[in-house]
Amino acid sequence: MPYIANSDRDRQAMLDRIGAASIDELLAGIPASNRLTEELAVSPALSESELVRHVHELAAANLVPAPQNCFLGGGAYISYIPETVRVLATRSEFITAYTPYQAEVSQGTLQVIYEFQSMIQRLTGMEIANASLYDGGSALAEGLRMARAIHEDQPGRKRILLSDGLFRKHLQVARTYGSPWPHSLETIALENGRLNPGALSERLDDTVCAVVIQSPNAFGSVEDLKELTARCHVAGALVIHVFDPLAQALFTSSGEADVDIAVGEGQSISQPPQYGGPNLGLFASRARWVRLMPGRLIGSTEDASGKRGYVLTFQTREQHIRRAKATSNICTNQALVATFATIYLSLMGGSGLRQLARSLYTRATWLAERLERIPGCRVLSAAPFFREFALELPGRDRVLEELKRQGVLAGLALDSRRGSDALLVAVNEFQTQDDLENFARLIERATGGGAR
Repeated sequence: MPYIANSDRDRQAMLDRIGAASIDELLAGIPASNRLTEELAVSPALSESELVRHVHELAAANLVPAPQNCFLGGGAYISYIPETVRVLATRSEFITAYTPYQAEVSQGTLQVIYEFQSMIQRLTGMEIANASLYDGGSALAEGLRMARAIHEDQPGRKRILLSDGLFRKHLQVARTYGSPWPHSLETIALENGRLNPGALSERLDDTVCAVVIQSPNAFGSVEDLKELTARCHVAGALVIHVFDPLAQALFTSSGEADVDIAVGEGQSISQPPQYGGPNLGLFASRARWVRLMPGRLIGSTEDASGKRGYVLTFQTREQHIRRAKATSNICTNQALVATFATIYLSLMGGSGLRQLARSLYTRATWLAERLERIPGCRVLSAAPFFREFALELPGRDRVLEELKRQGVLAGLALDSRRGSDALLVAVNEFQTQDDLENFARLIERATGGGAR
């Protein structure tokens, strides 16, 4: 962020312009009970050079492994993003975090977002997609809000069923959104790592508004999405599919499974994982519900002379026009990150995405079979998986620490739902078979067991 030099004289000039005598008078509208009266507990101010040194010292405390030594996943993935993506997306014409309002001066950005929507629609096999949301969690929460609006004429549908295979961070956002709703948010337990269609049917009746299914789920397992969706539809419940964009290129897509709303996290097709984001929420649904869709929509049209152009469309859904009656509180999008994703998808193409997805699947299945040859190690589900899988690893926490000292992040420790020694292991396209074999040997040494 650039340094902005505001002198006392500058600040006073701004206060004079708005008619306030002082900063205290400017903030007088904030109730006294909400104001901080004591000094902030922060360290004394540093000089610029001292601050730069301090930040370097903090950065040096980070462990930044080479991509081939990182097996972390769980919703944020290391992906190879071609350098072309960064070069094109950071051209000055595209540098905005927001949807541009003025179509007359923003045709380039509007066209990119239109292409983004078209690509997400094709990737998911759904009928329409929006211009993006903040992240996967907000996309899921907005999907729930949309499902409520679709069933508004059926007030008895007050139950929302959430798979226990959802990422915990997404679940937390959904529960925060849903806390003031009259709906109950209920969890459906997994059996052997994924949902049991029969058990799901037992929970379905005419009180269920929507069912949320993540596939691949938080433990890596690919769900039988078609079968689960068909059972939900028999009961009149809507299905929200939480998807991995790369898995759409290899497994049954959201559209092929006939789900109603598809939401996902687009980080892995746009940028490296970063602490705190920014991320990219993906959202698609059936066309007949376009007026209930959250977020921005870009449309293609023609001007008076017949030239093609791009504009914001269906804006009467949005908060800046309908205020409290808007379909959503989000009337913006992640324009710059969506630009990264659009360029990435255009460079990869359909065949490139399928090739990448197959290579990740091949790496993951090879590594799972190799690790299962180590005494005590066991893949926790017989269900198919994509790029990550849950592994029972004896002495997990000790092994994780030992490998971390060697510069290897061996995976994500799972919560107690999958056992105290459960580890989620993810692969990425930087890793060669030699890298995977070296990783398996490190696990062997750390657990004290040779391969069977």
